[in-house]
Amino acid sequence: MLEIIKDNPDLKLALEFWPAGLSLAGSDPLRLLQQLEQQGFYLYPINKRQAQSFHKQHKLIPATSAQILAAGNTDLICSRSPL
Repeated sequence: MLEIIKDNPDLKLALEFWPAGLSLAGSDPLRLLQQLEQQGFYLYPINKRQAQSFHKQHKLIPATSAQILAAGNTDLICSRSPL
């Protein structure tokens, strides 16, 4: 997966972040987020509150891996450029 990410600088990812599911599968949820950050991605949580904020402000606000992990289950958009 890292090769695909490295070979595509304009790549944008949409994913469901489910920490408990990742842990059950033997993966470290924080490590996933940190790897995305290390590859230069901004992490944008998309949930009901964020969607309402977007409609009012017409912008998304990135979060850190620690903030996302603390929030728990959420959908994410990951982009190397600000959205």
